[in-house]
Amino acid sequence: MRLFRLFCIAALSCASLLAQADETESIARLTKLLTQAQTITGSFSQLSLDGSGVNLQETTGKMALKRPGLMRWHTDPPLEQLLVSNGQKVWLYDPDLEQVTIQNLDQRLSQTPALLLSGDISKISESFSITHKEGGNIVDFFLKPKAKDSLFDTLRLSFRDGVINEDSDEYVKSVEEWIPIPGSLEAIARLCKAGWTVAVATNQSGVARGKFDLSTLGDMHFKMQQLVMGQGGRIDLIVHCPHGPDDGCDCRKPKPGMFRTIAEHFGLADLKGVPVVGDSHRDLHAGMLLGGVPYLVRTGKGLRTLEGTLPPGTQVFDDLAAVVDHLLESSR
Repeated sequence: MRLFRLFCIAALSCASLLAQADETESIARLTKLLTQAQTITGSFSQLSLDGSGVNLQETTGKMALKRPGLMRWHTDPPLEQLLVSNGQKVWLYDPDLEQVTIQNLDQRLSQTPALLLSGDISKISESFSITHKEGGNIVDFFLKPKAKDSLFDTLRLSFRDGVINEDSDEYVKSVEEWIPIPGSLEAIARLCKAGWTVAVATNQSGVARGKFDLSTLGDMHFKMQQLVMGQGGRIDLIVHCPHGPDDGCDCRKPKPGMFRTIAEHFGLADLKGVPVVGDSHRDLHAGMLLGGVPYLVRTGKGLRTLEGTLPPGTQVFDDLAAVVDHLLESSR
């Protein structure tokens, strides 16, 4: 049985102060970073986002690359595929169809992410316009294909040591200020490994207030996903409200719009019985309107929230890790 767990975050910050560099510098830095590694192994995440930054589809898997041209790219179920190349041909195996497709490596295929990384790095600027943003110990490169018939619109390569975060009434405005609550990333990973599905619903009025834009918010969501994946977990859906408190939208918590979106995404009529975790009244109230079970954490605004009257049936825990301990113990 696959369970569903909804995680509400009261405030997520963005790397809004990243510095934009010119293309010449971007090309030089990316070339240097990639040429330093002749072999690459690791996990990957491919995200398809709509214009508002909502995750439409995500695939994950493992890759192994060796230059020049050798590549193995395995995508995990439910969209499982295995892609292998020797630099001249590409073999694509579909387990559902029990079928292998073999293609010659043409120009378009050679510009896919896996083959790009395993190919001739010195020619990368011939096919892509390259920019990068840097902040703290994180460098993100953005590659936009010059050819109009490319298989993707934008490729982002992120080089980061890696950092859900401490709240701030003044807004978190930089990567350095974005600090994960201790144990939160590991807690999400433990839920995933136990078969739970995790979704995030977050108010982001900083967009409406001009603190950061939707592109930066998308970067932040991508970073959070990568960090959770680094712990062996994943976030299946992230929804956000970019509006201010006076905009009259139906998505900003305590209204239930984002939770309705989550239910519809997973084919649910409501969220009856789904644990809803948050640190404020509006988090809990919004989830309960669709039948969610409220859990309050003392982190963030939690202690302040405890000074008021909690919704009926609210369970209180020190932090997300403690909530996860309780849920996993109760499900045994």
